[in-house]
Amino acid sequence: MVTELTRCEKGRRKQAQTLSSKGRAGPCFAPSLCLERDRDMTNEEHTTNTGVRKAQERLHIDNTTKSGFNALDSIGKSDSSHARCFTYVASDGSQKKLPIVYPEVSYVTNFLLNEDLPGIYHSSFAIDNFYFADRIDEFAVVDPGANALFIDVGAYDLCGVEFLDEALVRTGTAWEDANVFLTHSHDDHDGNLAYCLDRGAKRVFMKELHQFGPNAVQDILTQWGVVRAGESELSFYIERLVNRCERFKGYEDRITFVGDGDAIDVGDYHLEVIETPGHTASHLCLIEREKGILFAGDHVLDTAPGIMSFTADVRQLQRFLANLAYLKSLDLERVFMCHHEPLIGAPTINAFIEKIIASYERPINKMFTMLEDAPLTVNELAQKYYFYLPSWDDQPPILHVRRLAIAFSYLEYLYDMGKAERQVAEDGALLYALK
Repeated sequence: MVTELTRCEKGRRKQAQTLSSKGRAGPCFAPSLCLERDRDMTNEEHTTNTGVRKAQERLHIDNTTKSGFNALDSIGKSDSSHARCFTYVASDGSQKKLPIVYPEVSYVTNFLLNEDLPGIYHSSFAIDNFYFADRIDEFAVVDPGANALFIDVGAYDLCGVEFLDEALVRTGTAWEDANVFLTHSHDDHDGNLAYCLDRGAKRVFMKELHQFGPNAVQDILTQWGVVRAGESELSFYIERLVNRCERFKGYEDRITFVGDGDAIDVGDYHLEVIETPGHTASHLCLIEREKGILFAGDHVLDTAPGIMSFTADVRQLQRFLANLAYLKSLDLERVFMCHHEPLIGAPTINAFIEKIIASYERPINKMFTMLEDAPLTVNELAQKYYFYLPSWDDQPPILHVRRLAIAFSYLEYLYDMGKAERQVAEDGALLYALK
């Protein structure tokens, strides 16, 4: 059964013993960029239509596309008065509508519901015109006819809802006996959450998100030097990335906040929560220690960068890399990833992790070479870093935001490691220079 939550002190002790025996030092990057894992560090939560859609056979699509809609410039933007909508029937018989956020994305089913391990079901979808990934993999741990736990739920635009419905139908499990675990709040991971809850899912397990204040977006734009440069069109996209709490309104009574050591039991699997801040400040993984299984979310990605930071002083990139290094101590046998084939066997897993960690050395050192004696803003340094682009101004706003956030994480890393100085200008912009 799915437990409400159990406290896994055994896991905590094992974790502590592993860290103690192996030491706390992580990999080192030139110029002397040393990483360290600190599980007690304060985790401040400043934290892509034309594909094959089997769901269309049973779900109505309302095509009222706004005339002249430019998906490239507006990707990620939903306007309920103009957007195409996904319509479904909730458990109480009412009709629900969700606007399609990524109208240009198409997807095809690579495979639907493989049982990779007893009770662990896996589906994969290939997606086009989504800027941040070319596939989405979804997972569920199911005790057939009893309980199910969906580990992330995708988004209708990006992979439909076939996996969610089919997993329950095939295993004879009711929606009322299903739960959801969110590794983190990004559209491709929590976009179908309302659908799950409206269909009858019992509970959502997730890390509590930081409640940003009303001026958060403006503060970020100011800190990055974007306001100084007069680029106001980025506000909408930052809003979507930082104010994630809005999508959970109305479902608060079915949300359980979890953290390190909490556990969920489904059938023969005892799934323990591991906090893995980095990709987002609130990222979580699930581990089955006895069987050496990890549901990694986006903590394990096949390319850098896997991190975007929006608030200074959280050591987000440092924590991300150190958390990756920590996984090598866990003797994992299988890692389920959300945008990649599963990794099988400890040598393969550890080599993959090493490759990810090493992939950050070049961009961090590249950013280091961009620093000058004269202090520069994040916006200025991002444009220097991405000098190879034909024109910064011709890039869509969503990519501006992503690249600014990436540059910011590198700069904060260099600042924290004592390789860069940071000061606050009178207008609130953060300025970085060689130390």
